[in-house]
Order: sequence, then structure tokens, then C-alpha cells
Amino acid sequence: MEIKYDSYLDSLQDDDIIEQPQVIEQTYDHRRNDKYRNEVVYRGALFKAQDVKQKISGVFTSLIPYQFSCRLDVNNKEVNGYFYKPDKLFGEGLQCRILRSNSEGWKSGKIKVNVNISIEFIPDEPEITEPESPLDEIRREISRLQQ
Repeated sequence: MEIKYDSYLDSLQDDDIIEQPQVIEQTYDHRRNDKYRNEVVYRGALFKAQDVKQKISGVFTSLIPYQFSCRLDVNNKEVNGYFYKPDKLFGEGLQCRILRSNSEGWKSGKIKVNVNISIEFIPDEPEITEPESPLDEIRREISRLQQ
């Protein structure tokens, strides 16, 4: 199972801090009569970036495969002396065979679950970059020629 972080989250150092808001307060907006607005207040839990990444990885690499196996009722079941473990579905695959209604026989193989997970950070206010002026190219060329 592959977990991909966007460039912002991937660039976080292990000791960088992620804060999760614990309180969402409703405040009266005096500019708009009788309107309340939700306001996020950050006085919540603080986590090191490395801890958050480890927890995310743990959920997707152990908990979800285990739950998936339980739903299929194959978790640690013995069939012909072979124990099915949760990681088999997401690792090497589960040995099986399939009989299609329009075929003449069984087809042997494995069922394997491949999951790609993408985790993103979406800023509330996107970074604004100044668009490049057509004159910037001319300025760079003039500067290069003057050197």
C-alpha cells in the first residue's frame, strides 16, 4: 500500500507541528443583522508531523487491511492447512480460483488489493504569486547583456 503526501506535507520536517482545532465557536456578526458565523479557534491538540504521518500510515497499513479481512471473514482462518492473515490481501495476495458461468473450468490465481492513498494539505488562503510581467523577460535580457 502506497501513501503519497502532497508537496507541502511531504516537505514537513519531523519536528514541525500540526495543530488541530478543538473548538468551533459561533459568534454574532454585527455587520450582518442576526447572522451567526462559525469561527475556528485553535487551542487544540498539537502533534509532531512525524507522529501524524506514523498514525496515518498505521491506519492504512494495518487497521484497514485487518477490517477488510474481517469483512470477508478470512481473518486467520485455516483452509487446507493455510492460515489467511490480513496482510495477505494487501501484500502477496490470497490464493483462490474462480469459476465463471460461461467457462469450462476453474482458473487459479490470487486476489490482491492495491490501494494508493493521496493525502493533501489545502490552505484556507492559497498562496498568491505575482504573475510574471512580459517586461520581466526583457529586464532579464538587459541585465544579462550588461554583465
